[in-house]
Amino acid sequence: MKLLNVLLCLLVSVSTLPAQGMVINELLARNDTTAADQDGEYDDWIELYNNSNTAVSLHGYFLTDDNADLTKWMLPDTSIAANAFLIIWADNDDMQSGLHTNFRLSGSGETLFMLSQDTTITDQVTFWSQRSDASYGRYPNGVGDFKQMIPTFSSPNSGNEPGRETDASDILFTDSLVHSYKLEFYTDNWEDSLRINFEQLGQIFMPARLTYNNTIILDSIGVRYKGNSSYAMSRNTRKKSFKLRFDKYDNDKRLYEMERLNFNNCVNDPSFMRETIGYSIARRYIAAPRTAYAELYVEDELIGLYVVAEQIDELFIDKNFTDRNENLFKAAENGAAMIYRGNTKNDYIAEYELKTNENRDDWTSLIEMIDSLNHTPDSTFVQVMSNHLDLDNIIRHLAFNMVLSHFDSYTGSGRNYYLYENDNRFTVIPWDFNEVFGVYGNNWNVITQDVFNISNINQRPLIKRILDNDSLRQRYVSYIGDMISGPASTDSVNVMIDDVYSLIGGSVQSDPNKHYNYQMFLDNIDSDVRIELGRLVPGLRSFSAARNANLTMQIYSNEVYPGDCDNNGVVNELDILPIAAYFLHEGNPRDRTSFNWGAEDALLWDNPAATFADANGDGRVDEVDVIAIGVNWGNTHENVTLSFEVFNLDNPTYRSNLKFLYSSLQGHGEAVTAMKMLLESILDLNSEMPIQYSLDQNYPNPFNPTTSIGFTLLKSGLVTLEIYDVTGRLVMTPLLLQQLNSGHHQLLLNGSGLAAGSYLYRIHSGSWSSVKSLTVVK
Repeated sequence: MKLLNVLLCLLVSVSTLPAQGMVINELLARNDTTAADQDGEYDDWIELYNNSNTAVSLHGYFLTDDNADLTKWMLPDTSIAANAFLIIWADNDDMQSGLHTNFRLSGSGETLFMLSQDTTITDQVTFWSQRSDASYGRYPNGVGDFKQMIPTFSSPNSGNEPGRETDASDILFTDSLVHSYKLEFYTDNWEDSLRINFEQLGQIFMPARLTYNNTIILDSIGVRYKGNSSYAMSRNTRKKSFKLRFDKYDNDKRLYEMERLNFNNCVNDPSFMRETIGYSIARRYIAAPRTAYAELYVEDELIGLYVVAEQIDELFIDKNFTDRNENLFKAAENGAAMIYRGNTKNDYIAEYELKTNENRDDWTSLIEMIDSLNHTPDSTFVQVMSNHLDLDNIIRHLAFNMVLSHFDSYTGSGRNYYLYENDNRFTVIPWDFNEVFGVYGNNWNVITQDVFNISNINQRPLIKRILDNDSLRQRYVSYIGDMISGPASTDSVNVMIDDVYSLIGGSVQSDPNKHYNYQMFLDNIDSDVRIELGRLVPGLRSFSAARNANLTMQIYSNEVYPGDCDNNGVVNELDILPIAAYFLHEGNPRDRTSFNWGAEDALLWDNPAATFADANGDGRVDEVDVIAIGVNWGNTHENVTLSFEVFNLDNPTYRSNLKFLYSSLQGHGEAVTAMKMLLESILDLNSEMPIQYSLDQNYPNPFNPTTSIGFTLLKSGLVTLEIYDVTGRLVMTPLLLQQLNSGHHQLLLNGSGLAAGSYLYRIHSGSWSSVKSLTVVK
């Protein structure tokens, strides 16, 4: 979604919360050599950091990697000194002396949460597939965004990226150039030989000489055609897909550490971009192959532009998983539904291929997983299946399939996925993205396909069991929301499209054997095109915009509580701000116009936030909606699935709307008084109403790092002072229910832990409250 007059913020996102006070500062999910615990064990670790200038007690705090079990591990009675670090070992061994959790970090990625004593999430970080001995930490230390870096372990984060010498294969997947591969076969009739080898002799490799980027030469590598439908569609063309196996005739032969590469001919993709962009998004959430672009020559003849895709094999496993010698299964061409067929290998051999440990040939764990998936009672499903499946990985994979309408997958056809047994639990690895962005429809509408009501769900027990469980279903919804507001958002996809186009546009134009003309390439970037047999291939940009809009309508709550205009669960003076932000916007009216408190069903507007600003449901945001705030003042609800940032104090239109609403406020009730005081603070107006309690503007303002806040109490009472950031999120509580006498008081606020920017400070005492804004500079 774009930033217009107001910034829309989807809080279902799994990105990190603002770094205030105690934060998760660094983690290492694959610790092979960096640091050992007191028993000499190289366990994964989490580093906490105290951003404040005072010691912080951790008694009663929690860490968890499961949002269905937020109190999974409670920290003991310990503390972190001011600006100090604390290491916690994530090794699933909380009986070991010292700070050891009862869970491990997943090297393939997950979300880590930190919660305060009242189980409020105070910080969280989502990380994706991690490299061995490369940590994921905040930079600048304690306050910045997370990035991969050289581990610093209980010291300030340097931000230095880990060396790449341990992963030379990255060179082959550099995305800033179109690579060059040249094959020289030891026969003149290489095309006929390859065809016969593939079609008649069982996909036999054929020897050839390889030159990479005009520099590296490998003699006697193995080459064959590859593909099923992609091969059939290109059978009568020169541009077929290839598989290169560098170690076919010499077990030690590698190209930059790689044993195999796949060259895909984009026969189903006039845009040439689906695999590249699809895998790029997928790798943000799960382990998935890397890609690059290459021009493939035979002798000196250009065959065409290809997408080079990493092979899922032992080397892929070694780079992406901690347990590197276990079973890898691939779903067979006719699909693998994970339906229980029986208790022997022969019951599943038609659906799966064992790709590693073939000599051991042990299918026990796969059969046990499928048995448990199909037969575990609902009441113990999460507990039992967590021992067989990496449920978070599975949910991310299923969410990705829905966001990009990747239905030539387990979700639809049942194909194109691997299962790897990592740390005794199966994780999914996706494969074959040439038909993402809705090319393979599975007879479904790829734009409007419901993420919950799936026609084949009774033949997909993995999906059915997850959607039948409330906590797993919510996690699924959260990942869909994160994707469409982050890596798979229309804006993000457009940026990736522009980058790829600038890289490959010329190569596509000069490709002598491309399956579609250059104009179709250009057209399919933006809009739908039709290929052979009238098949519709959705445009990348048009699909992304339409699918994301539909998903937004599906997953976000369509229940409006009149008066809670920012949908944060409570009706207060801040609810007047969305009305100003979306003033005079129009959308779908509700079935009835009402100010009465309670859930009102609504169709989300094109801008979903405006749906909630229309408090009375008449289909128009205007001053009448303010009445709902007064009528329902102080009411609360828990159905908060979407919240909005509606503050842009410098926008002239917004300020004009605020002034109009201020002039429309009548009366002296608590709600009107609070709203007027808020608007007076924002607009620098002088109140005409006598105020017995008062809150002063902080001085100095802007400030760094300290400022003084004065306030006057008419009566003695309990006082709370809170600081909110511009999203309406509580970031600091300088006073919490402190008993103060009547009269004037002065508070010195230390803002060293606040990032630069605008904030609101709000004071409560009894029924009185007041809000003003302050600005931190750095």
